[in-house]
Amino acid sequence: MPKSISLQIDTTKCVSRLSPFLFGHFIENMYDCIDPGLHAQLLTSRGFEYPDSNKDGVSDPWFLVGHGEYSIDRTRSISPSNSQRIKCGLKNGFCGISQNGLALHELETYIGSFWIYAETNALVEVQVLTEDNAAVYAGTFSTDIDKWTKQVFHFTSLKEQCARILFLVHGTAEIWLDQVSLSPQNAPCKVWPNVLSYIKNLNPTILRFPGGCFADCYHWMDGIGDPDLRPARPNLHWGGTEENGFGTDEFLTLCSEIGAEPMICVNFGSGTLEEAAAWVEYCNGPADSRYGALRAANGHAAPYGVKYWDIGNEAFAEWEIGHCDADAYCEKFQQFATAMRQIDSGIKLIACGGDGNSSDQSWNETLCQQLGNTADYLGIHNYTPLTGKKFADPKLQYYAVAAAPVQYELRMRETQQVLQSYPGQMMLAVTEWNCNYQDGTEQEQTMEAAICNAGMLNAFIRMGSAVQISMISDLINGWPGGIIRSRNGYCYGTPSYYVLTMYAQARPTSLLSCQYDSPDYAATEVGNLKAFPHIPYLDIAACKTEDERICVFIVNRNLDSAYTIELPEDLVATSIYTLTAENFHAKNTQDRETITPHNTVGSFKCIEVLPCSVNKVYIA
Repeated sequence: MPKSISLQIDTTKCVSRLSPFLFGHFIENMYDCIDPGLHAQLLTSRGFEYPDSNKDGVSDPWFLVGHGEYSIDRTRSISPSNSQRIKCGLKNGFCGISQNGLALHELETYIGSFWIYAETNALVEVQVLTEDNAAVYAGTFSTDIDKWTKQVFHFTSLKEQCARILFLVHGTAEIWLDQVSLSPQNAPCKVWPNVLSYIKNLNPTILRFPGGCFADCYHWMDGIGDPDLRPARPNLHWGGTEENGFGTDEFLTLCSEIGAEPMICVNFGSGTLEEAAAWVEYCNGPADSRYGALRAANGHAAPYGVKYWDIGNEAFAEWEIGHCDADAYCEKFQQFATAMRQIDSGIKLIACGGDGNSSDQSWNETLCQQLGNTADYLGIHNYTPLTGKKFADPKLQYYAVAAAPVQYELRMRETQQVLQSYPGQMMLAVTEWNCNYQDGTEQEQTMEAAICNAGMLNAFIRMGSAVQISMISDLINGWPGGIIRSRNGYCYGTPSYYVLTMYAQARPTSLLSCQYDSPDYAATEVGNLKAFPHIPYLDIAACKTEDERICVFIVNRNLDSAYTIELPEDLVATSIYTLTAENFHAKNTQDRETITPHNTVGSFKCIEVLPCSVNKVYIA
């Protein structure tokens, strides 16, 4: 028989108001987060900016087709980067380039385009072929002499299929190609439709961009205007090449589409205060201001009204571009804040707090002393367990990771005490958090991580108004912690994704007091988590929702035992959502998305809470 636990809830008194921004998200130009995880673009190296690793004269991942002369031309291009030169020397021959692995969706219409230049008349053939060489599309285009010309084509895929695209030159001719593109016609705000649907399901309230560490090497003007004319840049933090097809306007259009407040992190590490102020003016300035006029010319006359601005990212850390000590950060922050608020005095500024994984509050104390009346929020990051290698005992690791929210709640309360001990206006924001193992096993996508992350959400709820913003990292791909896994326009949610949907869709607005007694266990030291003697198996948070319903979130950390939650006499459960799995290391996949919430509707005086589960219970 499951052990019975008596739950008492005071439904008459609001302990604290809850911020609408507790269920925020974060995207960054990190590996495959934005390209290709979010951005609906089938082709890679559109402007031939990726390296030519095999020295065949063609940018990766393009391949040679036929025999000809190939070179990457850095002197003749439509964009500020490269073009691909192709020369065919055979009168009756052909040559060209191809890119493979294009996933075409059934009945999806695609829009393709490319820029072409030639010094003499030439014909370019575009083919889209299936793996068995069946034609999906074929078209021939002529060139204008000594002039770059943009060509556009359309086709519809009649079924799900994998294809490749070819650009071919016939006869004796020499051409230059640049900014080739292929994207689905049905891609609101340039985002994969399937991915956009998954994002909307999260009810996101705030979204941070473009980093993260990348923010400190990003120059925002690289990502505005005609995408074909944007420069490609090396990603100086995460490596690779950024083609800048998804920039400020695309991000803000996405925020509008999903109903999320945007947060922009400015380049503190390698940028200037003038660059940051200009970004504020581009987003918020009137259409007759210098950068507001540029925004209007790019198709958005009305100001976006971006309210939240993050100044720097992890500036305390040696890995961060432009890292510094706390005093230097405060001095530079004041300069940035002054310049940015001269453009828009109504913006809210987030200061970069100290290491959220550390109990050392000295950095935060310095910021409170010097920035208490300048910054609006102190932003910290929480990642755990950071083992760096596979832990020897998976079960001990599970119980340690499941216990992490207990330690992090204590640490957040310590940080809140620092904020309260100094005069000023700063409030706490957790602008990045998630499980992060750093061991190459992708355990971030398991039920274990979901149990931990549900506990973190309960901790944020219990913190009440003390935590004003929280953002799980990342929203899509990027690293193994991305809660939406996206590839080729297809996607699925991790168990942690479904935890976020359970909480965010409830829309809690106020914290209620609840009491219960839970059995406990001792957690082992794992990674950056200390040993902890008393961790309750049950973690319960009660709240009222936007529509005045009582909602209780219950996390059962116990792998072996279920519990029966007995409700007060005057209350009954009417709807119970349960997320669980066959074991704690289970994951969802593209083909098998089975770890999803199951809803039971009725009238229940008792709630059975399964082992290793996350539960959302509506009570009347």
